[in-house]
Amino acid sequence: EAAGRRLPAQSSQVPDISVNEMVLGFMRYADQHYGRPDGTYNSEVSEYRLALRPVVHLYGHTPAAAFGPLALKAVRDLMVHGWTHPKHGEQPALSRGVVNQRIGRVRRVWKWGVENELIPSSVLPGLQAVRGLQRGRSQARETEPVKPVVDAVVEETLPHLSRHVAGLVRLLRLTGMRCGEVCVMRACDI
Repeated sequence: EAAGRRLPAQSSQVPDISVNEMVLGFMRYADQHYGRPDGTYNSEVSEYRLALRPVVHLYGHTPAAAFGPLALKAVRDLMVHGWTHPKHGEQPALSRGVVNQRIGRVRRVWKWGVENELIPSSVLPGLQAVRGLQRGRSQARETEPVKPVVDAVVEETLPHLSRHVAGLVRLLRLTGMRCGEVCVMRACDI
């Protein structure tokens, strides 16, 4: 009643952190999340480092909550055209597929920030609205499609394989099965 039948304004619990601080927090999380028991990391940690390098280069000192769709597109353009990093040197132009993968990782960092209440939840939908680069509709280079191994190379390789592995390779060639399918196949499945 005293507030005019309105709920009191919610005080913002979201801290005001920079892009550098959020990236540092995420990389600590990634080291733990993607770490193996022996202390090594899988390749995802280094992929996140590479994906976040242009973000930190362009927007490191800006507030993480201010990193929006236009900033993400600027980072994407940097990846497409290549750039020079002051510490790591020349960063080559990336293919369309790699750019889309790295932009996806950047989005996941901001999703982690929302999940841990480091940035407002209103930031994430803007980043998710940025579409991935489409084949033939961007300046990013396209990679050659992966083609099957030439039969002559397979025939030259077969004598160097064990009897079981050679049998798997022959079955793969004849059926077009996936490796995982052929490895779990039993005699009763034939």
